[in-house]
Amino acid sequence: MRIFLVRHGTTNLNERGVFSSNPNSDGLNEKGKEETLAISCFLKDMELELISSPIKRAIETAEIISMGRRIRVDDRLKEIHFGDWEGKEVKEINGYSKFFEDPVKNKIPRGEDPQKVLGRAMEVVKQVIERGRDTVLVSHGFVILSILTKALNMKLSDAFRLKVDTGSISLMEYNDRLRVIYINLKPLLLKDLCKCLKSA
Repeated sequence: MRIFLVRHGTTNLNERGVFSSNPNSDGLNEKGKEETLAISCFLKDMELELISSPIKRAIETAEIISMGRRIRVDDRLKEIHFGDWEGKEVKEINGYSKFFEDPVKNKIPRGEDPQKVLGRAMEVVKQVIERGRDTVLVSHGFVILSILTKALNMKLSDAFRLKVDTGSISLMEYNDRLRVIYINLKPLLLKDLCKCLKSA
């Protein structure tokens, strides 16, 4: 069985470098909608279940991807809580880079413990495995990175050695154990490549 980890499409807050775990923060911008339509095209012929974070940008991504499929919303896929960083731009935060060097050692002030994020995200993954059906999980950057570190048997402190862009898909397979097939595939770029090849 396959588990597709989809990071939501781009928002204006993403482009400004604003940290936001607010469920009602801004939705997808035009770039984000284009990215998500490309993901929808990439997944359209697959029989998939769809589970989404409750945060607006993820819900909008799931709705575009769904193409009539039922969407289940799961609070455990929500963004890490950004604590004192909530609503702030990267440039406003002194020493924010330490979190990206080691999120376990250098936690966000009054933010959610990264180990807790990993725990809740893996609860969802385990339930998906038990159901045994190909599934799309629509979530957020650190949530997806935490799942990938577990699947790759990496330390959570090394999560940001991986990269998961907005509007990307990462794929895991489960047979007797989780295997990572690819990380950070951008269907929109594939769409542009196909146009280029056709015109060549």
